[in-house]
Amino acid sequence: MDSGETIPLQICREVIYTAMHEQGSGSWGYCIEGYPRTMRQLEDLEQQLGRLDVALLIDCTEQYCKDNITKRYKEGLENGNQRKDDNEEIVATRLSLFKQNTLPMLKNLDDKGKLRVIDGDNTNLDNVFKEVTNAIDNSIFIQESEGGKSLNSSKHGSVDET
Repeated sequence: MDSGETIPLQICREVIYTAMHEQGSGSWGYCIEGYPRTMRQLEDLEQQLGRLDVALLIDCTEQYCKDNITKRYKEGLENGNQRKDDNEEIVATRLSLFKQNTLPMLKNLDDKGKLRVIDGDNTNLDNVFKEVTNAIDNSIFIQESEGGKSLNSSKHGSVDET
């Protein structure tokens, strides 16, 4: 993680599936932040779960992400809680890996109708929260067959443009 690289699948599996097992089969489902990030992770997750109801992308421009990481870095310096992966080189690596690995995986989810895109540049966090809860409600509890925006309207552009 400190280098900006993706965490190995085996480590992700151990942490995530152990937590899911501990939660038990009586739960409503699982909300896993930042996972999956690659096609291999997605395929593994779908195999383990049997199905995936919805995936959310809180979509932000690169500049918005960089600004937030810079802010977090400065706050970390002030309070002595600095993350090792909050530097320009590692951020560039993370963004590159996102474009290379995560966007194709998100395209796959979008093609299956499982991806919901939320405007993450919205500075009103209450609005972001409402969009997230609506996407979950519409996808899981109401079981709508359509809804959400296509990845092709994402701030990252169409995945097919690479």
